[in-house]
Amino acid sequence: MKKIYCFGLILFTVALSSQKLFITKSVNDNSNLSSYFSKINTTDGSIMADFPITADGSSSVLPRGPVYGSQTNSIYSFKGTRIFSYNADNFLEYASIGGSVDFLYPYDQIIFVKNRLFAMRSYNTNGFNYELTLFELNKDDGSVIYTHTWTVVVGTNGWGSSFSPITNEIFIVFGNNLSKYNIITQELNVFTLPGANFSTSYPGVIAAQGRLFARKKDFANGQSNNYLVEIDRQTGAVMETNTLNPAIGNLYYPGSQLVFLKETKEIACLYYGSPSFPNENIIVKYNIDTSVETLLHLPTEIATSTLTENYASLVSVDSEELALDEFVQNSNSKISAVYNLLGQSVPIDTYNQILIVEYENGAREKIFNSK
Repeated sequence: MKKIYCFGLILFTVALSSQKLFITKSVNDNSNLSSYFSKINTTDGSIMADFPITADGSSSVLPRGPVYGSQTNSIYSFKGTRIFSYNADNFLEYASIGGSVDFLYPYDQIIFVKNRLFAMRSYNTNGFNYELTLFELNKDDGSVIYTHTWTVVVGTNGWGSSFSPITNEIFIVFGNNLSKYNIITQELNVFTLPGANFSTSYPGVIAAQGRLFARKKDFANGQSNNYLVEIDRQTGAVMETNTLNPAIGNLYYPGSQLVFLKETKEIACLYYGSPSFPNENIIVKYNIDTSVETLLHLPTEIATSTLTENYASLVSVDSEELALDEFVQNSNSKISAVYNLLGQSVPIDTYNQILIVEYENGAREKIFNSK
C-alpha cells in the first residue's frame, strides 16, 4: 500500500509540474486595455489562473513573442525595441530594458539562451530582399554587444525562432528561409525551405531533443492544411511531414511561435480565429516520439459591444535547457528503480510505454522508449 501511495504521489507531482504552459491575453473593456499571462491546464485547455501584466507602469502593454529564460526563471517579451521580463513564479516582479536600437525598426523576435539575450530584426531593402540582423544584447540594460547581419530573399510569409542547447544553435525561420547561427562559433548557414510559395508558409520553428521541426501551412484543395515537418539540421531538407488535424479549417491560423513541453515531449502551437465564433481557439499538441496529436479547446473569447478578449502567444516554462542540466546530473547517478504507469517494476529497456525512472540521487523523470 505504501508503494502504491508513493507512486500515486509521483504521478500527482508529475501532473502538477506539467502545467507549465501560458498564453498571453488582452482585454478591452470600454476602451480600458489590460493584459494577462493565463496559465493553461495542459490536459483540458482550461484557464487555471490569470496574472495581470504590468510594464513601465502600464497594464495596456500586450507582450509579443514571449520566451522563457531558465537561468533567471523569467519570461521575456518585447514591444518595439523595449524588452520586458517577468518573474515566472508570481509575475509581480518585472523590469524593462532596451531602446538602444532605432525605434523605427522594432524587433521581430527575441531569444534568451544560456543566460544570453538575443533579438532579431528584419528590414526590407528592395522587393523580396530582406536584411536580417541578429543582435546580442546586454541582458541588464539592453545595450548592443554584437551584431550579425545577412540578406535573404523572401517569397512567402512565416517567421519563428528557437534554440538548441545541445548544438548551441539559434534557428530562425523568415519567409521561406531557415537560418542557423551557432552562438559559440558565430557560424551562419542559410537554407531555402522546399515548396514555399504565396500559398505555402512556414510559421514557426522549434528545436527539441536534438531534432528540428517547423510548422507548415498551405491552401491546397480549397482549404487550409496544417503540417508539422521535421527538418534536417545540416541541409535544411524536409525529412518527414506529419499532417495535423484536418478539422482545423480556413478560420484557423498559427497564432504564435511553437513551444516544446519537455516533460511530455510535445510540441504545442496556438490556432486562433475570430472571438465572435465559438470554439475558435485551439492548442494543438504533438508528441514527437509517439506522433499522437491532442487538441485543447481554450475557453471561448468574449466579444460584446463593450468587452473583447483576444489570445495572442504561447510560452512554456518547461525548459529543455533545464532538461539538459538534469540529464547531465542524472547521467552521473545510477538508476535505482523503473516503474510503469501501474506502479509495477519493469526493465529499463521496456518499449512503447511511459516509464518512471528513479535515480540514486533522488531525481525522477518520465521516459518513452520507442522501438
